[in-house]
Amino acid sequence: MQSTWVLDLVDTKRQLIKVNKLDSTVSKTIFVSDLVEAKIHQNTLLVICEDCVWMIDIITGVRRRVSEKAIVGQDQLANLAIEANLDLPEFLKKRQD
Repeated sequence: MQSTWVLDLVDTKRQLIKVNKLDSTVSKTIFVSDLVEAKIHQNTLLVICEDCVWMIDIITGVRRRVSEKAIVGQDQLANLAIEANLDLPEFLKKRQD
């Protein structure tokens, strides 16, 4: 079952992002250097920094650096999440139940 996360706070001064899980009290705080902007899609957080772009899995905290040229619009985030999952070996992929 997919859980839904929402952005609660994006603080560029303190360089932190706070996300909350809907229908629960679970929240996570993620720190990123040179934070500019953050967007969320399902369990993936797209973080735009001054010098790079990161895709962060909210549940595991795994960070993957992506090319800024690959980010055209927010609709591209779903494609990036799928491509990032396809690059993983089969035993590391999340199960889609």
